[in-house]
Amino acid sequence: MKNMMLGLLLVSLPLLVHAQQPMTVEDAWVRAAPPGAAVLGGYMKMTNNTRRSISLLQVSSPQFERIEMHLSSMVDGVSRMEQVDRITVRGRNSVSLEPGGLHLMLFTPAVPTVEGDILELTLTFDNGWSTELTVPVRRSNPAQHQHH
Repeated sequence: MKNMMLGLLLVSLPLLVHAQQPMTVEDAWVRAAPPGAAVLGGYMKMTNNTRRSISLLQVSSPQFERIEMHLSSMVDGVSRMEQVDRITVRGRNSVSLEPGGLHLMLFTPAVPTVEGDILELTLTFDNGWSTELTVPVRRSNPAQHQHH
């Protein structure tokens, strides 16, 4: 009986840890820009581990003056980009922030940023939860390199 209870606990532990975090963030990165660039793009995959929709409301960093959430789209053959006030992830679903779609715009770096740097981002959600990330600066998406 004792071994069965221990086994049940060990099987349940990942679920308990997973349940404590309403959102999981993976593959976060910021695109390296030419020297002197005032704006960088940020990308990641967010997964909602709950049954209710959760919205990303704010992203901040001590290394940038401000960070905005944007959506790129094609309208009549013309690429457009507009700021959005939130990015909603439906329950038990994921949303990818990637080039050409939803993404972050990081404005006015405090110091020049180059490939290999590590940035600090804080994500704040509408359910009151926030998380701090350390994010690499890269030329391309790290997830693309995992498939080769």
